[in-house]
Amino acid sequence: WPYSNVANIYLRNGDLTPAEEYFADAIKINPHYANAWIGLGRIHTLRSKFNEAKACMNKAGEIDSDQSVAGFISLIEQVEDWDSESPSEST
Repeated sequence: WPYSNVANIYLRNGDLTPAEEYFADAIKINPHYANAWIGLGRIHTLRSKFNEAKACMNKAGEIDSDQSVAGFISLIEQVEDWDSESPSEST
């Protein structure tokens, strides 16, 4: 959890690269740490890497299926849908 805490500080400050590295380190130490997977998913979302974000959230959901994780998965799917929508053409 200390790596995840440091990562969250970087994330709050908008420093995505070190935040991603600390979340990745936390996952290497404990691949069953759902909060680190969620943090990594948030970073991927901010970088518009929606497939990677969804994979992280799904992994977090496998580990800890509480309501907040389910909400994050739903959010990622919604953002992914927004990203894939094409503007409507007027005729």
